[in-house]
Amino acid sequence: MPEIDRRLFLRTAGAMSLGAIAWACAKKTPKATPSSAANALSVELTGEPQFAVGDTRVAFAMFKGPDPIAPSDVTASVALLPGKPIEVPVQRANVQRGSGGSQTAGTQVFEVFVVHHAFTAGTWVVEARTGGKSAQAAFQVLTTVPEPKVGDHAIASESPTVSDHRGVDPICTRTPPCAMHQITIADALAKGQPTVVLFATPEFCFSRTCGPTTDIVESVSKQFAGQASFIHVEVFRNPAAGQKALTAESNGTGLSDTSGDAPAYAQWKLGTEPFLYFIGADGIIKDRWNGAVGADEVHQRVTELLKA
Repeated sequence: MPEIDRRLFLRTAGAMSLGAIAWACAKKTPKATPSSAANALSVELTGEPQFAVGDTRVAFAMFKGPDPIAPSDVTASVALLPGKPIEVPVQRANVQRGSGGSQTAGTQVFEVFVVHHAFTAGTWVVEARTGGKSAQAAFQVLTTVPEPKVGDHAIASESPTVSDHRGVDPICTRTPPCAMHQITIADALAKGQPTVVLFATPEFCFSRTCGPTTDIVESVSKQFAGQASFIHVEVFRNPAAGQKALTAESNGTGLSDTSGDAPAYAQWKLGTEPFLYFIGADGIIKDRWNGAVGADEVHQRVTELLKA
């Protein structure tokens, strides 16, 4: 097996590996866009390359030059540098980029690859192999992050609902609005049931993954009615704030002004979206995923929450 390239992290740390496709939005910080050789195999993380201890899911897309590919023979390993690679099973997930809801024009479907591992603090590399070739992507796992992490108590936010917008208008930028605004995070946690919280902004999502992710989580929620609470939290207070952030992201400048963030989003100190949290009946965060997700894996994770 080829040795992990330790220099790879120096080329990718601190910047989302955008390549041909933006998979998640990080509006607070400008992002570099590395280029790929015409026919080179590359691996791109579908979320920010910064994780926290307790995170177990890493998803990646594969490209040949600028074109996404979905080989049937993909194998993968992860390695904590400078350690040896550890083979991990590879799952496949269908994810989408688009507006979500009833706005289906221009929606794109991609197949991504998902691996799980108990990551410890340090610099990690995931290596994917297909057809005798390999490619790598690096990411950092931190012990301390601004936002809630696995093992923390979920913040009992008074998030917007259909009966009380709490200064956020609209409370859902999807067309039509999703149905996951019936209860606050605080009230959901008080029920003593598992809770799934999605932070996403379908209309102002630079990566165009927030809308389809909202669709997926809403569809899964219908299969667990009465067993778990599902909540969508918008990122921005109003369309003006959303458009300002989207313009900054499109210009590659990033946006340090957080005054337009919706209160619940700001309380959780998130700097990227979509961000999906899985919270146990005890109010403890059990898992969290950044970036695009697949319906089957969300369903599986909620099922695991209910069995815990």
